[in-house]
Amino acid sequence: MKININLEIISVVLLPIGVYTIWSIIFYFYSPLIPVKDAFYYKMMSETPFNPSISAPYCYRILTPLIVFILPFDSGSSFLYINFIFFILTSIIFYKFLKRLNFNKFYSFNGEIIFTAGNVTSIYLIHNFIMVDQLNQLIFLIGCYLLVFYNPDKRIYRDILIIVILAIGVLNKETILLIIPIYFVLESGNLFKKIFKTLLIATPSLGIFIVLRLFIPHTGSYEAIWLFYHLENLLSTLYNIFLTFGLFWIMAFFNFDNNIKFLQRSYWIIPIFIGQIILASNIYRLIFLSFPIVLPLALLEFKQISQKINKVTITFILTSQITITIFYILKKYLTWDFLNIFYFPLIAISSLIVLVISAYFYFKE
Repeated sequence: MKININLEIISVVLLPIGVYTIWSIIFYFYSPLIPVKDAFYYKMMSETPFNPSISAPYCYRILTPLIVFILPFDSGSSFLYINFIFFILTSIIFYKFLKRLNFNKFYSFNGEIIFTAGNVTSIYLIHNFIMVDQLNQLIFLIGCYLLVFYNPDKRIYRDILIIVILAIGVLNKETILLIIPIYFVLESGNLFKKIFKTLLIATPSLGIFIVLRLFIPHTGSYEAIWLFYHLENLLSTLYNIFLTFGLFWIMAFFNFDNNIKFLQRSYWIIPIFIGQIILASNIYRLIFLSFPIVLPLALLEFKQISQKINKVTITFILTSQITITIFYILKKYLTWDFLNIFYFPLIAISSLIVLVISAYFYFKE
């Protein structure tokens, strides 16, 4: 038993270390990072905190740059080191989070594989390591873990921790506030009681959010309504929404009716995550923050499929998604144009097969 536990720990820890290291080496030799836009501003903030020449909303995201500022390394190296640590911690906690949702080791480890290697966002953030998103994902996941780990006798302690998580998280990136609607839908009681409790939880972080915007100096702003931009580029927008979770979107869609309270209720919050793109130009980095909801929903479909057919189909789905991710990254950053010949047919064929399998079992039930 002791050997099995040790092997589990080793596997869960080595997976994110291996993925991050391999992709970092590839990018170092073939596509080194040149900080632009977000990365450029965060690098400036880490070297001269509260620099008034930084544009909004980047200037408000002070936590990760401040951590980098106090570290005894150059800013680029510090971003790489801390985001490497945040990636590993998020991956390990996500594994524990899935087990808390009653997934066994097999499905929890598959979920960790999807998080580390089976999506575009995680690989993108390994390449663009001068970002605040890795810490944002970690804090958001901890908030979700606290909402799942519910003990009525210790409710007050849980709520205090969520208040702290929100207060710290909003210093890093404002999207942490999406914990608030999840808290609301998970609350029990009448509507007035739910609103009152949610406001108590949300008020400190909303206060910090407002203070940051009132007192942090900045020059210019990228804060705007991007709805018409996304509508004008509708095909590209839909494509990037699909890229966020790829085939796992299809699998998650069929599991709105499940017996896990967190997933059953937070399922209806997913449109809010997608709706964020109205206020931003980037797509999959924003939407991927919903991974504690979407990926477990997809794993439920894995579970249902595996009970009725052999695990060859699961292997096909997982392999297809990882292949789609690898092809996209190589095509985007290493400019291997010949991959265009295979990339879109691969997406189409894989998506169609997964859609047919999921739809068949859903309607059969």
